[in-house]
Amino acid sequence: MKIGFIGCGRRAAVFARELKKVTKGRVEYAALADSNLAFGERFKGIYCEKDTPFYEDYHEMLERHTDLDGVIISSPQDTHEDAALAALKSGAHILLEKPLATTPQACINILEAERRIGKRITLGFVLRYTPFYRKVKELVNMGLCGDILTGNAEEIVNPGVTRSMTSTWRRKQEHAGDMLLEKCCHDLDIITWLMGKLPISVNSYGNLKAFRKKDGAGPRCSSCRIASRCTYYVDISRDDPAYVRTTYDECVYDGGMETCDHQVVSLEYEDGALFNFTVTLGASMSLRTIRLIGTRGMLHGGPISNRIDAAVTMPCSEKCVTNTYDIIGNNGGHYGGDEALCRSFIAAVKGGNGMPVASVEDGLHSSMIAFAAERSRLEGRRVDLVRFYEEFGLKI
Repeated sequence: MKIGFIGCGRRAAVFARELKKVTKGRVEYAALADSNLAFGERFKGIYCEKDTPFYEDYHEMLERHTDLDGVIISSPQDTHEDAALAALKSGAHILLEKPLATTPQACINILEAERRIGKRITLGFVLRYTPFYRKVKELVNMGLCGDILTGNAEEIVNPGVTRSMTSTWRRKQEHAGDMLLEKCCHDLDIITWLMGKLPISVNSYGNLKAFRKKDGAGPRCSSCRIASRCTYYVDISRDDPAYVRTTYDECVYDGGMETCDHQVVSLEYEDGALFNFTVTLGASMSLRTIRLIGTRGMLHGGPISNRIDAAVTMPCSEKCVTNTYDIIGNNGGHYGGDEALCRSFIAAVKGGNGMPVASVEDGLHSSMIAFAAERSRLEGRRVDLVRFYEEFGLKI
């Protein structure tokens, strides 16, 4: 099985490790492409043979290697549309890192190309593949909650992940889109997956507060005057030089952050259900939680705690039955989701089905909710999602 990589950064490295694991080494990394030569050299030295071809232009890679079975795209979001269309045209199946793309039309173009060409895109909504969220989905489908009335989900982002959001290309709208799209599109996907339907309206508030420009900060850690008292200082002599030299040394407080660092999204559904999602960058620890409350019962938990607490009200009684589900196999990258995602991709390349699967359609819906939320935030109003879809010739 021959696999090509478009983008050789840290996410590509995760895919490279996991694919070797799930295929027991029966996979060849046949070609690499990245506009950053340092990234490519580092990736090649760790995961590939010495003679593996490397290209700075992925179009050239795809033109020269027409025998690739699959292509993994983990380059910046603003390249997703062009890279995906080129890889589909070359005849390869694709593992496309989230989000689908940075504009509604780009998302639509990828969806239409996949349907037209017939090759399959496995979208990197890794949370769907985790044992934790699969168990939540199972309990919801069993009717544990009954009809869901309210839902709440929260993502609190630790300093390490926050640095990658605030000091690399991800902080630039032109490359990554807004923060909700870049960081939380898979959270929005999980909400849609668990609710089993799309919302009809979106309302959102968000601001940039923690990572505004600070006097004396930047432009890089190596030359910063406030480095000694900065949580996000990185010593480039101790980190990976090939990566740090290019982007990771950039200052989080130099005024380059263009997106929110905290945001709230409220979703309304046709049946009256409501859902709130909150994300905050720069917290002292990581936390991801979800709570669903329905007409019959409720559940609460998170993939970090590895447990779900559930309660069901008994008929003709004010009493309830409680239960705790401890999650097994919730280990590895992204709470065990990275390995399962790669298994699904391999199954797609072989012509099978990996379950559960996050499709291009799922990517479209998640992105559209994020786009609508950003419009709501900027314009200070509720956005009718049905009409928002119609603007782009889509229906809910």
